[in-house]
Amino acid sequence: MAVAAARLGAMAGMLADSVLAGLGPLPPQERDRLLETVVAYCRTGSVSATTHELYCHTGTRCSTG
Repeated sequence: MAVAAARLGAMAGMLADSVLAGLGPLPPQERDRLLETVVAYCRTGSVSATTHELYCHTGTRCSTG
């Protein structure tokens, strides 16, 4: 993520603001779960590892571990 942010420069903040603004209307619990999922995916780089870490099965709605 740091490499991407460095390469995007000033655009990184604008992109983040644009993406995060879409989360505003969501209920807090749903917003938190989505952010948790994105952070886990960025950390692992793998959908499979993310679903395992968050106790999810692809194609289903996940509940917090």
